[in-house]
Amino acid sequence: MRCHYEVLAVARDASAAEIKKAFRLKALRWHPDKHQQNGISSEEATEQFQTIQNAYEVLSDPHEKKWYDEHREQILRGGDGNEDGDDEDELNLFRYFSASVYSGFGSDAKSFYFVYGELFAKVH
Repeated sequence: MRCHYEVLAVARDASAAEIKKAFRLKALRWHPDKHQQNGISSEEATEQFQTIQNAYEVLSDPHEKKWYDEHREQILRGGDGNEDGDDEDELNLFRYFSASVYSGFGSDAKSFYFVYGELFAKVH
């Protein structure tokens, strides 16, 4: 998973206006409807656009942004806060808090339904 600030290319102390401006610029470049103009494949454009949207959704909401800032290192590390890492039975849920864990809503192994179906099967 990439840092939301890096995705939007803004500083961690960026204002709401700066975040919005960065989102609009990135979204315009990576919008799936414009991918042919930019010489980008449809799949790559869709994936990048989803990543950009997810980053903006988190950083534009003050509560989500605060939570993300407080847990950023754990999320990026993919960790659960367990520093010793000796419990193999523990499930790392932090990566599932981001839309970057799935790709689309189809029937392939990277789809939303498959990824979260597998997660719920593990939890059950």
